Amino acid sequence: MLKRQDGKTLGLTKVDCNRNLMQMLDHRVDAADRRLEATADRRHMSVVAHNLAASTYRLSLSESDVFRRLEDHLVTLNAAGTRRLEDRHETSGASGTRHLEARR
Repeated sequence: MLKRQDGKTLGLTKVDCNRNLMQMLDHRVDAADRRLEATADRRHMSVVAHNLAASTYRLSLSESDVFRRLEDHLVTLNAAGTRRLEDRHETSGASGTRHLEARR
């Protein structure tokens, strides 16, 4: 069983454990954000990346599957106008352009 700093015992259901774990870590995340002057979006992506990495252990996903899921999530978040991740490779030199052409 996990205990919070205030001494309360955390629940054992998966949802409760995840929610309580985030509550335990929340003050640490906020402190790190202040040190790094991070934005809410950066904090959100940090949590998303952490959850995807954790799912690698739970679901035995390959590393490429984890990155593919993260890329899909970023594309969904950035659909309002920010360029897709793969578009960044087009301006990263000849090797990036060749890589993109090979994928098409």
